[in-house]
Amino acid sequence: MHPPSACRSGSTALAFALALLLGVASAQTPPSPLPSPTPGAPPPVLTPEEADWKAAMELKQQANVINEPRKGLEAAERFVAFRAKFPKSPHASEALVETGVCWMIAARSQQKWHRNRPEGVAQFKTALEWFGKVATEAPDDPVLPRALYCQGLVHIQLDDVAAAERCFGEVIAKHAKDRLYFGKSLERRGAVRRHRLDLTGARADLALYKREFAAENADPKQQTDEFKTVQRFENYLRVFEQPAPELRAETWPGGEAVALGTLKGEVVALYFFAHWCHNCLNDASFIKEMSERWGPLGVHFVGVTDFSAAPQGSPAGIEPKSPAETQKAVDVVKAYLAQQGFAFPVMMDRGASAQTYMARKYPEIVLIDRQGRVAWHDHAATLMDSTLEALLFGKPEDSKEPPKQGAVAPTKDPLPASSTTTKPAKDTSSSPSTSSLAGKRALQVGLVVLGLGGLIGWIALRKRTA
Repeated sequence: MHPPSACRSGSTALAFALALLLGVASAQTPPSPLPSPTPGAPPPVLTPEEADWKAAMELKQQANVINEPRKGLEAAERFVAFRAKFPKSPHASEALVETGVCWMIAARSQQKWHRNRPEGVAQFKTALEWFGKVATEAPDDPVLPRALYCQGLVHIQLDDVAAAERCFGEVIAKHAKDRLYFGKSLERRGAVRRHRLDLTGARADLALYKREFAAENADPKQQTDEFKTVQRFENYLRVFEQPAPELRAETWPGGEAVALGTLKGEVVALYFFAHWCHNCLNDASFIKEMSERWGPLGVHFVGVTDFSAAPQGSPAGIEPKSPAETQKAVDVVKAYLAQQGFAFPVMMDRGASAQTYMARKYPEIVLIDRQGRVAWHDHAATLMDSTLEALLFGKPEDSKEPPKQGAVAPTKDPLPASSTTTKPAKDTSSSPSTSSLAGKRALQVGLVVLGLGGLIGWIALRKRTA
């Protein structure tokens, strides 16, 4: 059975803004607690500094809830003004981080299909500048681990997983005493390493997290969500690099039947979903667009669903032995597929495939490599272009030099200009890392041409010597 929690809430539990949504929310520090007023007594009088800080934090929370870029930028301006007005405040360094978080909120709110618009890319880069200022202006401040962690989250959103791994690694190596961000960075670095297909590193991070935080999570009823996430991915990783189990379909309501064995040598994306899943519906356009973008490049999408009619319903259906009920469930799925415009094959069974692949938090994607082995498993919205590129064309060598104390050097101007002054980066919303793919395609074509040229030359030589 799939409980209601199986259908993800929000843009993602990181929607990795599953990464960022959870990341921004968890990266935020609540306002400093104020003394609780005595019942019946008037509320405490805030100092101007306390009042300004409280107002800025409340505006940031509003921006995060309503997901509106303008509110995020307004909140960023509040924190900039606070720091200018109270430069000696205990919150001065924290204001740098909060400003960066507000730019993250503004950038994230403009994403379409979990991809960045040009103005969003520019705003994410501005956020990196603000987080980088902590390293240069307050390198000994306790907020530095949080700033580095937030930098890592931004690099994930920019699909720069190498830079993200370095940021999380710096927190792990140098700031282990900050238990909050040490743990968060371990979990996130494990996720980044899975995206980079570094399964050895990912397993090591999850194992270290379990050792470090096992004591406070000994009681299953008191375990944190983060600890449960680590356990879930530890289970996923047990089947990585193992042969992908064959699908046991009862019927194919969409497209022609396909066997995984016939796709060996190709990259396969198994998309687990349910027609009643609210977040599956929200991400349907994203899945359709992704299948249309990556299908021609060699990724075979296969949908997997069951006969359940509701979140609490049995995957086997209301009346599994009733042909009429079975046909009714199939017709509902067919209508859903037609409505969403999915062109890839979709199978239905009584829940066996989802159970075999441990797909319990719809929508999910399981990637299978060219050798027919499980290579990746996570929420659909967290799938990164670089992961698919690595499976299709091989892992790129990381030639970037690691930065010192953070991922981006700060600008000299203590106040980064608005997003309109930052040169927008190339829009990545419509094509998967176009330049890298084009380069790889050009190399492939060049090799073919060289091969043909060599063959023609050999034939000509044989004719002359005959």
